[in-house]
Amino acid sequence: MSVQSSPMISGLSARTEMLQGCPACDSSSVSLLHADLEDRLFGCPGKWAMWECRACGIAFLNPRLRPDTIGEAYLTYYTHRVAPKPRTLRVRFRNLVIRAYARRHLGLGSGLHLKWADWIVKRRLPRVSEGLLADYRYLPRPWRGAVLLDIGCGDGEFMRRVERLGWRAVGLELDPKACAVASARELNVTTGAVPDTGLPAESFDVITLHHVIEHVHDPRAVLHELFRLAKPNGRIILTTPNRRSFGADLFGRSWRGLEPPRHLVLFTPDALVKAVTDAGFVRPEVQVRPELAQFYFHQSHAIASSIPPDSIRLPAYLEIELKRAYSAAKENRNRAEEFTVIATRSGM
Repeated sequence: MSVQSSPMISGLSARTEMLQGCPACDSSSVSLLHADLEDRLFGCPGKWAMWECRACGIAFLNPRLRPDTIGEAYLTYYTHRVAPKPRTLRVRFRNLVIRAYARRHLGLGSGLHLKWADWIVKRRLPRVSEGLLADYRYLPRPWRGAVLLDIGCGDGEFMRRVERLGWRAVGLELDPKACAVASARELNVTTGAVPDTGLPAESFDVITLHHVIEHVHDPRAVLHELFRLAKPNGRIILTTPNRRSFGADLFGRSWRGLEPPRHLVLFTPDALVKAVTDAGFVRPEVQVRPELAQFYFHQSHAIASSIPPDSIRLPAYLEIELKRAYSAAKENRNRAEEFTVIATRSGM
């Protein structure tokens, strides 16, 4: 993949670069997917173009902000906003139950003293059991000494959750503000990014990238770095928007998964499976969550209507389309709004 300085794009030419081919396969057989995209979520200036690769099926931003200027796209990003802490006793008790239930079913040891959580979940929170594995990113049960690396760990909330299960968690985060929050929680977090992590080879049993791969400039270099970092039989778990989802087709340029200029590369399930196997991983599998269509539909309709997502309700015709999207994702993983690829580095 080669790059050059880009032509003028809304006054951003000095901070952007132009790709000469697809960032996933180097093919020059590409077509324009969306022109004049704007960041309607967090207000980063500029207009952007999204292209489709005819060879591998991914979509990618071109031109795009360079690695040394991409930080300006995150100045008002959600990671810089302080999430409100749950204050009601009901919410706090619910979170306590979920943590206890997760420790019993996904944690180190059986946790018989947490059996009370099973009773509450079964009678009051049935959906917790249905989505537990997905909420914990399809992690296996930890074993003594198991080490997890969370790339793009943000403020470390996921790290803190998995440490309660028995994992030894390490975080890598590009945003120094988020990294400072995680460090203040006494979590093991380093400021940095892929592919130049500087971390020791073959050190991690599981590596998670939750909505990260779409933000990187060179996904192939990132996947090769993950291969280097994973222990033999180590696992990678990557979650990302699906650029050929039901919602992507329905909402077009207003689809929530586009998110210019931060989302640089948008995969399909088949394209990401091929990319991880090309990097050396084996036994890839794909998981989807059809129920996430609700989030994408509300966000996409808000973008299309220029209305804050918290104050919007779907019109009747979109409620019908939402049901169709849910059914489509259940029947065909390629229609889900996002997906998770899990793959393994083969043992020695």
